[in-house]
Amino acid sequence: MDGADRARVLATMFAGKEAVVKALNLADRTFSWRDIEVLPHQGGKAVVNLRGSLGGANAGSAGPVICLALACAGDLVLALAVVQS
Repeated sequence: MDGADRARVLATMFAGKEAVVKALNLADRTFSWRDIEVLPHQGGKAVVNLRGSLGGANAGSAGPVICLALACAGDLVLALAVVQS
């Protein structure tokens, strides 16, 4: 993977994290960006894992199901997160 491809992948994953922050309404909450993990999955689907303070927010439950759509075209990235309680 060359530098441009790596930058594109990182930008796409970070856009996914931003979409999750907005979908969970975390703008006024202190959290670590490392607590939101966006991973590629088979078939191009993205998977979101919440860890640390975000993962422990729903102690005793599986937490919210987050559906994440990511798209990249040239220099543009699109991320959409939907939360199911």
